[in-house]
Amino acid sequence: MIFRSSVSTGLVVFLLVALGIPSWMMIQDGIWFGLAINIGIVLFIYWLYRTTKYIVTDEGLEIQCGLRKQHIRWEDVRSVKYTSNPISSPAFSFRRIQIDYGKMGSVIISPHTRKAFMNQYNRMKSK
Repeated sequence: MIFRSSVSTGLVVFLLVALGIPSWMMIQDGIWFGLAINIGIVLFIYWLYRTTKYIVTDEGLEIQCGLRKQHIRWEDVRSVKYTSNPISSPAFSFRRIQIDYGKMGSVIISPHTRKAFMNQYNRMKSK
């Protein structure tokens, strides 16, 4: 089962302000190179969002974000819990799930439907 990443409105507003105001100022001052860099940043963030997905399989969880892929086997998972930790992760929402695995591994994801993800995780883990 494939879960897409959710998006927080607050994160979108923050990015719009952080990149929009400087872009507007660059347009007014004719700083086209700086504007091109900001547009590149926006396109990169959008590409990361479009490629972020969480794939639940019988063997484990595959996390894809941009060119990065990570696979976590179910038998390595120590805990799965809801969180709103804002730490950098392959998650575009602050409504997140933290997965602790291995000895010290941890990843935070933000599936669009957290409850459905948790139900799917519980089904896979109980097999």
